[in-house]
Amino acid sequence: MIYSTYYLNRLVEKLVPKSRYFLDRYFPTEVQSDKEEVFFDEADGEKAGIMPFVHPLVEAPMLRSQGYRTKSFKPAYMKEKVDLKPDRGFHRLAGEAFGGELTPMQRAEQALLHDVNRLYERHRNRLELMAAEVVKSGKLTIKGEGIDALLDFGRNSNLTKVLGAKGWADNTAIPSMTKWLEDLQREVAGLNNNQSRPRTCVLGYDAWDIFRNRPDIQKMLPEYIRGAELSIPQTPGESSFEQLIYKGYYGNVHFWVHEGKSDDGQFYIKPKQALFTCDEIRGVRHFGAILDLKAGLRAQPIFAKSWEIEDPSVRFVMLQSAPLLVTYDPNTACLVDVAA
Repeated sequence: MIYSTYYLNRLVEKLVPKSRYFLDRYFPTEVQSDKEEVFFDEADGEKAGIMPFVHPLVEAPMLRSQGYRTKSFKPAYMKEKVDLKPDRGFHRLAGEAFGGELTPMQRAEQALLHDVNRLYERHRNRLELMAAEVVKSGKLTIKGEGIDALLDFGRNSNLTKVLGAKGWADNTAIPSMTKWLEDLQREVAGLNNNQSRPRTCVLGYDAWDIFRNRPDIQKMLPEYIRGAELSIPQTPGESSFEQLIYKGYYGNVHFWVHEGKSDDGQFYIKPKQALFTCDEIRGVRHFGAILDLKAGLRAQPIFAKSWEIEDPSVRFVMLQSAPLLVTYDPNTACLVDVAA
């Protein structure tokens, strides 16, 4: 029973994952597709408009649908497996008393739990990398064995900025950080569907040093620090992520430093980058159908299965997923290289 497909999937459902900033903060919604492809609707804009004046005895004009385009994309298929060999039941587990307290079968079961959790965390790590790429660039690169694709959600090219050699440190080119931030907020608001202004900035550690060392910021630093102590925001939930350090707010923008790296050594936010985001970027996790008969060819975020070969005796555990992360309003974020 411990190795059944039902047991493994119930186990995956009960696992408590570590928090991932980009995935959990910006892609809270989950949608499952019962087909191999994932379908998502793309609207040209969602401005409501203004109701017209009409004489009471004249027929009311008809409000026409704005329309939308439905896009489809076959999501990248992910699967990975581990093997559980009998001899693992005879090795003392980390933390187990010297000489052993468990039976070999109990150790094998613990090894299974460890492997399933490790596979699950690797799956979440991949989703976090996908989420970070979508938020930062408005694009998603899917490259692996048998697939090489780039999905472009249509972010305005002006929302990826490179400021040059000095960047924020050039007090001549940028005499006022207040004006620079207000101009950027106004630009982002003019491009996204809801005219939203970015109110969160996530910086690399070098970008933070450049920002706080500007003369105009230094003049306001005592007041800035007091404000940070008095007004740590709770609503976005950033304070629950281990890789984020809250630095306070300037104007109406809250500043955080993200020093985290992925398990393959990539910075989520490079040291000299600053990512400005609106409160709502409409990120959705789409999941396509699992192409496995034991999964019933149904869509689900992740599917685990196990099987055994008799000679030599070994058990395999495999996790499968067909994810696609989509932003429905790509112009709600702006990535800035603040210096070369």
